[in-house]
Order: sequence, then C-alpha cells, then structure tokens
Amino acid sequence: MEVLNNLLWLDLLRNNLENAAEKAYRIHKLDHKQDYKYIFNKKLSIAVDQSTLIKDNFPINTNGFDRPVPLGVENAELNIFRFTDEPIVDTVKQTIGLDHCLVVYNLQKPGKVYNTHIDYNRRFIKQLPDTIAKTVKAKDIKKYIWFIQDQQIGQMFAVGRQCLSWQAGDIFSLPWYMPHGTANASNINRPLLMICGI
Repeated sequence: MEVLNNLLWLDLLRNNLENAAEKAYRIHKLDHKQDYKYIFNKKLSIAVDQSTLIKDNFPINTNGFDRPVPLGVENAELNIFRFTDEPIVDTVKQTIGLDHCLVVYNLQKPGKVYNTHIDYNRRFIKQLPDTIAKTVKAKDIKKYIWFIQDQQIGQMFAVGRQCLSWQAGDIFSLPWYMPHGTANASNINRPLLMICGI
C-alpha cells in the first residue's frame, strides 16, 4: 500500500489510475480497514442559484485525462456547481483543515443515479499551481462528503462495501481509491458538497 500511496497523482492520471485504485482497494479490504470515516457534524447553509447548475453526465475526458466508460453510464446524471472564490471555499478550508481544495455542490434529482466510480480529481489538480501539482502524491489527496440536508427514504450514497446514513451537517472522508456511487429514489432533490483537497 505504501508504494501506491506514494505515487504521484499526475503519473497516476497518465498511467491507469483505475488499476492502482483497484490494487489499493484490494489491499484495503484484506487489511479490514474502514471504507469511510465520520469526521463530525457542522450545519451548513448554502444557497445556490439553480440556473447556475450544469448537468454532469459522467465526464470521460477532462483536462486531457481520459477515464474508462462504465456500464450504465447513460443513466448517470448530477447537477453541479463548482465554487471558486466564494466564501464557502474558505469555510470548507477552515472547517476541515485544507490548504487547497475544490468544492463542488452536487444536486441529485429524484430518479437519477451516478455509477460507482473512483474520482480522478482532474479539475482539482489542474487548478493547483504547477509546482504543487507536480508533487501531489496519492496519499495527499483528501476526499470529503458534506451533507447539507437530512437523508430521505430512497436516497443512497454507497462508499465501498457500505451505504452511508446521514443527517444535515454530517461530514465523511474516504480514501483516494475508494469506489463510491449514488442514487436518489426519493421524491426530493439530494444536495451535498463533494470536496477534494490537500
């Protein structure tokens, strides 16, 4: 695991991140590690103009880095907004303790799914200064889910071998290699923040 954790992220993006993540996850399971960690609860009030949301249908190519096309991707859809210089980014950095981060508002409408996948974090790496991006190792990548509203019947967020249960304000972390996916079989939208940082 130490070898995989010490690989440079840019090298992983260029040389089959999927294989490295699969190996790391296999070792993770053999070591009987937890698939996620509960961090703490902090309520967060976010107002996002719905007209600013764009559909994310599982991008296959971003910033020159490709990813494999998973089965069922034609059903995958999220509505997202990427925060840049808004105060929410500073709030996230201070609350979680990050120097750099990408904060994405992620709204899943009823009846939508998003295939199980690992995150490539391409946009996050691209926004870092080159001198930092070139030194980021897999173990440096921190992934968080920050739930904005209480879980409703029919809302699912799978992390590895488990499904999360959450209340508004709950923050969870997951390792860089952890597969995850979502579905919304409820009758209301499911908002959350996905955070990648170092």
